[in-house]
Amino acid sequence: MEINEFHWTDGWYFKRNDDGSVRIRKRTVSSDEAPIVAEATIPAFEWVSIASHCTAEGDDCLARLQSNLETICDLASALLGELDAVRSEVDFANLESDLKQIVALTGKTWR
Repeated sequence: MEINEFHWTDGWYFKRNDDGSVRIRKRTVSSDEAPIVAEATIPAFEWVSIASHCTAEGDDCLARLQSNLETICDLASALLGELDAVRSEVDFANLESDLKQIVALTGKTWR
């Protein structure tokens, strides 16, 4: 068994790769020296989709992440509106720049 490899049962091994993908191996028996009879690597986003689809609630975690990101961007935009009201009192140039970058990452329009 490799470092960070998880043995589930009956020779099935799982390993999360550095890029987020998951490698699955099936060995003839539950032994590190046993021959590998099947191997596949599932890309990170596909693995997330599989895992979320198979939860008891049938959650779609990608949709929840998207929704959360949109909420964060909406809040950032509202915060920038309030920033304009206090701009003369405090220099928020760095904060404003960071918030603009967050909003830009989503493809949302700036205010």
